[in-house]
Amino acid sequence: ISDSLLLRIAAIGIALQVDRHRSDLVMMKAAKTVASFHGRRQVQDDDIDAVIDLALTHRMRRRPFENRSIDRKLIDDLAPREDGKTSC
Repeated sequence: ISDSLLLRIAAIGIALQVDRHRSDLVMMKAAKTVASFHGRRQVQDDDIDAVIDLALTHRMRRRPFENRSIDRKLIDDLAPREDGKTSC
């Protein structure tokens, strides 16, 4: 996984105000798993986008009874993809 993708993972966690740093590790490992599943040795932006909901939704700060959701526009604005596409 490239340094720029690791920085993107960190930026996503910061943008979504995720508690702690373990989420970064989970996203990195999950993205590597997705890339491997697709027969690739290099992680791509699509692999990271595929694991955001699974890795972060339950780690986001929220109020009691508040629904959790990922703001994809916020992610696109603060953590741009290497390939220049949007995650939506």
